[in-house]
Amino acid sequence: MGSNTQLNQTCNLRWPVVSFKYIAINITESDSHVDLVLERRGYLGPTSTAALEAEGLRADLEEDLTPMKRVQVFFGPGESEAIYRIKINDNLIREGIEDFIVRISWVSQAVIGHPNSSIVYIDDPEDECVLEFSDTSIEVEEDQEEALLWIQRYGDISKPADVSCITQSGGSTEAMALSDLDYEPRNTSDRILFIENQREAPCRVAIVDDEKYEEKEAFHVTLSNSSGCRIGTRTTSKVFIKPDLRDVPRFSFEKELYEVEEGMSSVEIMVKREGPDLSQKAQVVVMSQPAVESAAKVGEDYIEVEEKLVFREGEDRRSVTLTLLDDAGRPSVEGREVLHLVLRSPLGGLLGRFPSTTLAIEDTRQDAPVFSFVSPALRVEEDSSEVSAVVFRQGDLNTEASVMCFSIPGSAQHPLDYLPVHSILHFRSVDDPIYEGKEEFLLALKSPKGGSVGTRNTTILTIEDPEDRPRVSFGESQFLVVEPLEEEKERWVEVDIFRSGDLTQVLRAKVHSKDGNARAGFDYTSIFQELEFSPGQSRKTVKIQILRDSLKEEREDFRLHLASASQESEEVTIYIQDALDPDEVAFPSAPLLVSLKDYDLVGHLGMDTHVPPPGYPLVCITPCDPRHPNHRQTGTLCSREGINDSLTEFRWKVGHNGGSLRDILDPLPIAR
Repeated sequence: MGSNTQLNQTCNLRWPVVSFKYIAINITESDSHVDLVLERRGYLGPTSTAALEAEGLRADLEEDLTPMKRVQVFFGPGESEAIYRIKINDNLIREGIEDFIVRISWVSQAVIGHPNSSIVYIDDPEDECVLEFSDTSIEVEEDQEEALLWIQRYGDISKPADVSCITQSGGSTEAMALSDLDYEPRNTSDRILFIENQREAPCRVAIVDDEKYEEKEAFHVTLSNSSGCRIGTRTTSKVFIKPDLRDVPRFSFEKELYEVEEGMSSVEIMVKREGPDLSQKAQVVVMSQPAVESAAKVGEDYIEVEEKLVFREGEDRRSVTLTLLDDAGRPSVEGREVLHLVLRSPLGGLLGRFPSTTLAIEDTRQDAPVFSFVSPALRVEEDSSEVSAVVFRQGDLNTEASVMCFSIPGSAQHPLDYLPVHSILHFRSVDDPIYEGKEEFLLALKSPKGGSVGTRNTTILTIEDPEDRPRVSFGESQFLVVEPLEEEKERWVEVDIFRSGDLTQVLRAKVHSKDGNARAGFDYTSIFQELEFSPGQSRKTVKIQILRDSLKEEREDFRLHLASASQESEEVTIYIQDALDPDEVAFPSAPLLVSLKDYDLVGHLGMDTHVPPPGYPLVCITPCDPRHPNHRQTGTLCSREGINDSLTEFRWKVGHNGGSLRDILDPLPIAR
């Protein structure tokens, strides 16, 4: 040791100490810079300088940060802290944690303190490759065929990656979509591949389009088992399948317009439910609604409707009945009146093509005045003075109306057979003596004013002339002739035959005799003659010879039959009486036995079935008694023969059937 050295001496230096504030600093690549803080302690009077140098550990100083060359940090007088900012380079490559160290290499006007170095750790978690769904939920239509769920990849996408896309049934508040029925499932083997630098890829899920209507349904798609990338926070996305409106049943009226008549009393309106899926119950409300113009009135024209129609499973139509109110008792033409029916509050379906329908109520045809004939046909005899064809009017009678009536000739001709008189509905027939049979002409209605002509717009008038029908008849209904006496050689009965009706034509008739209990050849000579009446001739006479026999006989008879082409046969009876002594009298027919109680009522008794009541006296009425029912025919015979009925006396006999008769003396026997 030299002579100028002194030991154990205290030297007080007034130097500041410079050091790093932090031994280590953690930053991310996206922070873009890092601030190195240097502290100066001690004497802060002078200006100090510190030189820094960096050394890369896992970080590449050239790529990861701005190169540090000859870096110096200055402290001014009094400054205790200085900051040096290093720029960090950000890239998209996932590198993990990188670090570098910065040291204080020398100082000026200061000494280096502790810590004299600081390590900077750079992490880049944002560059980590992450896979996740773009959206947490999507909505698809059932007919969309497939749902595309996009998977995004961010961070370092420079390398390939893959992930499984798995479907899972289930929803929360929505109906659960069912695998295979609503979508085609995906499992862990269905992987989505990303190539280098591919940022997004779709996960495709096939949607099953069925014809069944379903409310909103949902299922989940989940990411799992990724490779090359981490799965992010959006690991699951929910797929909502919206209701397919094509599958929704639709309610609609069958027609948009109904034309109805007021007199129909009711009309059935059909409501249809259409769509591929009618497997569920559904309902809709039908309401009546007045129209704005020409509105039908509730309570006057129809009964208000508000009805809920419930459709059962598989049912495709229901009907509602609208009751119409007719003014039948007081018809009045109101014209076209309108109301609407509307569909409201559908449940289990939507409103379809015709959510409303219009009903037009017409009463013009029903209530408008209609003219018709009362009868489709009229008959009148030619000798009647006139015939009336009655026309009646139906419908609204509040206004004046008229109709014309005209005739159309047929077999009856105007003016030969009929003449119209003052009223167009009255016709006078023309009577003539010629037989024409049935003749017809037509009456028709036309040119109505204030109304219309009904279906019975014609009537047939038939003119008949039975009084002109040619016919032949006997002058009397019966004849009485007395058998010739011995000294007489022959006796004849003359029978007059008259023609009536139309005498303008030739008429032929046949007359022949027919046996009764009198026999031809024994009691009379039979005849068969054809008579010919010339035009205008109305009478002919035929003569029949009466023969004499020596037998004592009761009265005999035979008949004459008369017929022509225009009539049925008629007959007359000729009675033959045996020749009498001068004091004997022969009545034209048998007497009648009646009760004295009915003596003045013989004409009303019906003698074919009359039985005298017991307990009353009996009387006998001869054909010459004016009370006899046939006295009009027999009276002339009685007068011709000079029979005085007041001189008639009766002898009474009684007896049992098949037994002998005995005389009774009582002039008025009592009926028993």
